[in-house]
Amino acid sequence: ARLERRETRQPWIDENLNPYNGDWIARTLLQHRRQPPDERGKDYNHSTFCDLVITGVIGLRPRLDDVVEVNPLVPAGTWDYFCLDNVRYHGRTLTILYDRTGTRYGRGAGLQVLADGRRIAHTDSWQRVTASLAPPTSPLERLVLSVEPRVLNPVREPDRRGRLTLTGFLADGTPRTFGPTEAVITARTKEASGNVTVATVEGLDVIPHEGGIATLEATVTDQGQRFTATTEVVVAPFYRDYHQTLVLKLFLGMEGKPVPRLAREPLFQRPHDVLCTFAEALEVIRKTDHLTRGIPKIVYLVGWQKGGHDHGYPSWDEVNPKLKRAQDATARDSLRWLIREARQYHTTVSLHLNMVDAYQQSPLWEEYVAKDCLARDT
Repeated sequence: ARLERRETRQPWIDENLNPYNGDWIARTLLQHRRQPPDERGKDYNHSTFCDLVITGVIGLRPRLDDVVEVNPLVPAGTWDYFCLDNVRYHGRTLTILYDRTGTRYGRGAGLQVLADGRRIAHTDSWQRVTASLAPPTSPLERLVLSVEPRVLNPVREPDRRGRLTLTGFLADGTPRTFGPTEAVITARTKEASGNVTVATVEGLDVIPHEGGIATLEATVTDQGQRFTATTEVVVAPFYRDYHQTLVLKLFLGMEGKPVPRLAREPLFQRPHDVLCTFAEALEVIRKTDHLTRGIPKIVYLVGWQKGGHDHGYPSWDEVNPKLKRAQDATARDSLRWLIREARQYHTTVSLHLNMVDAYQQSPLWEEYVAKDCLARDT
């Protein structure tokens, strides 16, 4: 609304104001239609309408004392959720929310009233609630989020969870601990192999899922101001109990001639630049899982990098394009697909890497000799 009448500069209230350029949208539309610019705003009392929603539908009943009374007019069972936020009341900032299941806002089920971010009233059923307003406290100045432990290993400790601590420090230096119903806490994947979820949050518990790093974020509203704190948790990636796992190698291919000690091997007496594509590798993994009756397995891919096995060692920055699936944009996408799909066959796909071996055919041979970065026979 706008308290000015365009033609006469007299005080006026009208609706549908464009917040970016000050234009009265409703009037402009009427002018475009060649209709008279009716004084639409005279038929509205905007503040009264808001009062009906706040004090009537939601049920915040004004009182002279420092008691908050909420008695919604919405019939029980008709709404699944609502949230009235940032309402100034007796010098405090109120939030009134209802969440039938507790999943909409992540603060639990039922009707809740918060003052300056603190819950002061709660009921599971749809009914009138009252609560006393505590004296105003020193405002929140900063927020700190921490997790213990910082590293979770779901393989070694499958039932272990991280525990979050959310601490606020008030302007007078007093610390304040926030519970899960006083904050919105989320987890998002920061680094991982593929499109996976590293961790999720339930209350103050951090549940690990896939290897990688997750960013945990907590948001608290205090006296009308919003504060955010973040921390990170590491889910130990790629750790497996080898003593309880069948470990195999799968040779995918190699370009060029083998080293002298392998030149007479039957494998290299025929074309060997591609022995098994990524798509064919999944079929090998499927059959192996059937033969081994679903026991845990680790399959190391040999020759997955450009050029195949031992070609250009130790450079592995490009996945072998000859192994790519036709429907994928890059060979790297195909490799990631194989890693994901193999999980359904109780198989972890890993990569054969050798950081300190090099051959004279390698384009980096001279560089590795000069920098003495070779594994030497003793």
